[in-house]
Amino acid sequence: MSLAQVVTDLGNPVVASAAALVLLAFGWLRLNRLVAAVFVVGLVGVVALTAVLKQISQATSPPPWLAAPLELSSGAPSGHAVLATVVYGCAAVLFVRTGKGLPALAGGLMSLAAILGVAVTRVTLQTHTLADVAAGLVVALPVVALFARAVAVQCDRGRVRVGLLLAGLILLPGLALLSGFRFSEPKIF
Repeated sequence: MSLAQVVTDLGNPVVASAAALVLLAFGWLRLNRLVAAVFVVGLVGVVALTAVLKQISQATSPPPWLAAPLELSSGAPSGHAVLATVVYGCAAVLFVRTGKGLPALAGGLMSLAAILGVAVTRVTLQTHTLADVAAGLVVALPVVALFARAVAVQCDRGRVRVGLLLAGLILLPGLALLSGFRFSEPKIF
């Protein structure tokens, strides 16, 4: 498996769900249940919206290998880009807004790198067009903004130790990556 495939798998539903579970647990147990609820409702809502948009684009757009780079393809919006942006974008919000010190900085940078890495590899692996990935970001960013607002209203800046969150976001998605199980593979056996 190539490095690009590993990076793009950070947006795979299995791996992103593992990261989302860590965020949910951290939000529920260490922060505020309302913040955790906003995350879950936003994530479920954006996944449902993405599924509907994919059905529409599948019926109206060319396949990715025939679409121009700035044209939406039948795979638009990129589900990996949507999941990566929501999950790791919300993680970045938690690190920056509630954390302090080196773990908060490392976690924020790691989260942003995951989003950028998934976005770039979806295009370089020729799975999506640039427009598909941009559409994924556009669909996902309002959820991150809503989550950031909930965190700003409900949580105190710099009051939470985020080292455990950082460790969880490395460990659980890492185990999901190592498992090799992917929902988006043609064959799951």
